[in-house]
Amino acid sequence: METYKFTTRISKKGSIKIPHMPDLHDRDVDVIIVLKNSGNNNVNMGKKFIERWAGFLGTDDFERDKYDYLSKKYK
Repeated sequence: METYKFTTRISKKGSIKIPHMPDLHDRDVDVIIVLKNSGNNNVNMGKKFIERWAGFLGTDDFERDKYDYLSKKYK
């Protein structure tokens, strides 16, 4: 199986242009689209994660909760 990699952009109309390669003419192919990482993508993912899970665990004193749990467990 041969593999080719091209960097291109999907147009607003949804078209994709690839370089002219006669070897690919009239052949069935699989197309896989992998989005390029932008520099801000990881930052945005981190912000989304924090927005979604902020406050989930609360701000209670974990040491106190751990002590209470172990005290009840081993009483």
